[in-house]
Amino acid sequence: MPKRKDLVFVAALFLIIGWIYLNLATYNTYRFFEPEALGTVFDAQAQSFMAGRVDVDRSKVGFEYFVVDGKTQIYWGPWPAFLRIPLLLAWPQTFGLWARLSCFVAASLAVLGWAAAVFHQLGRRHFGLSFVLVLATALGTPLVWLLSSSVVYHEPILWAMAGSAWCLFGVLKLDARPSRVAAASFAMPFFVAYLSRSTYAFPWLIVAGGCVYRIVKDGRLNAVTRRQVLAILLAPIAVAVSFHAALNYSRFGNPFSFIDLKKHHLSDLRPGFLEQHGFLELIRLPDAFKAYYLPHYANFSFHFPFVRTARTKASKPEAQFLIPDFTIALTVTSPWLFVFLPHALWRLRRSRPPSEWIVPASLFMQAAVSLLLAAIVMRYLVEALPFFIAMVIWAIKDEDGVPGRFHRSLGFRVVLVSLCVCSMYTSIASAIAWSAECTEGSPVEYRKIMEGRFAEVDQRLRSYVYMMR
Repeated sequence: MPKRKDLVFVAALFLIIGWIYLNLATYNTYRFFEPEALGTVFDAQAQSFMAGRVDVDRSKVGFEYFVVDGKTQIYWGPWPAFLRIPLLLAWPQTFGLWARLSCFVAASLAVLGWAAAVFHQLGRRHFGLSFVLVLATALGTPLVWLLSSSVVYHEPILWAMAGSAWCLFGVLKLDARPSRVAAASFAMPFFVAYLSRSTYAFPWLIVAGGCVYRIVKDGRLNAVTRRQVLAILLAPIAVAVSFHAALNYSRFGNPFSFIDLKKHHLSDLRPGFLEQHGFLELIRLPDAFKAYYLPHYANFSFHFPFVRTARTKASKPEAQFLIPDFTIALTVTSPWLFVFLPHALWRLRRSRPPSEWIVPASLFMQAAVSLLLAAIVMRYLVEALPFFIAMVIWAIKDEDGVPGRFHRSLGFRVVLVSLCVCSMYTSIASAIAWSAECTEGSPVEYRKIMEGRFAEVDQRLRSYVYMMR
């Protein structure tokens, strides 16, 4: 296929994704600069940083705060606040209005990072498969759920997701040939991920150790280049880890404490809970696995859009800090991911170098830990997304594997494309239904409009079914 046509298809691909993301992020209004639920939190943190402080104004952070030595603290990573500092200096009247644009940019960067990894692996040889994978990754995963409401919880996750996506691309470049550019393409995204939500960066900290070993052992690099590559790789990592340690100490009195739930002002709701159950506990795994990975009848209905998030009942409710939140299983929103999982596992089983295992194993630990956390919420399920996307990349590494099968077999193409289309519908539909029905973080006007549209579609479908009888 001519290169110009490739560029046209790529441009069309990202225009489609961008248009859908724009509608999700702005609730179909195309207005970025509007207030969001708890949308002033990072602006307040930015103001305190500019004043040389870490504590924040309690009146600007809603109910999500910690009281430490009489000072009000938040636990989120500082990266979204850093981004606001120059913006608030230039336009102070925009205080509290940056959440939507920040989430939109972060989600778009995450898609671009994963797209870069896909195209790095497949190039122009399998353009059709690349097109399908990028579209499914952008629109057929819980990433759209995160973007459907720009609440304070989602913004740092989206930035950490973007960092994790580009770390994946960076490690692929380092594997192909260590260089200064490859080192920077891994280290800078790590910096963003670690300062956004550290759980997305911890796996890459393990991977960075493996990268250092490979760089040291790579005979293609001379001594000067090797030192430069190592410096470019390690400097941003060291700065991010050191800064967050200092921030943790300033917030909670411990450089290793990213959050201290005992000092949360809502901890009195469950006195003694952390002493009895802890922040991580194995007993929570069955309930979390059921909510995150097993389809539930409550996720389906006869009313448009037919798939929805729902609360699942926990068998061990005493081990949950809060009642389970609205979730929908990954097998419902993203069944296409599970097509690649066995192919990736088969490839890993055949591979001998430990370097083949370090990325999937590290990201799997992040996904596994999310099953042990103190609450069942959708944003904890999203912690597993980097692992599943990495497994997609590992599955397409062999020319004779998934790429060859996609090229040769019409049946496989039909099945995979059908699953991707199904994933895009269920992901987008459940995300819109959640933002319209299940969260008070969405604008009231949007919820009323969507309620009316859902009822209108329901009525039309019922009329059509009645006419067909």
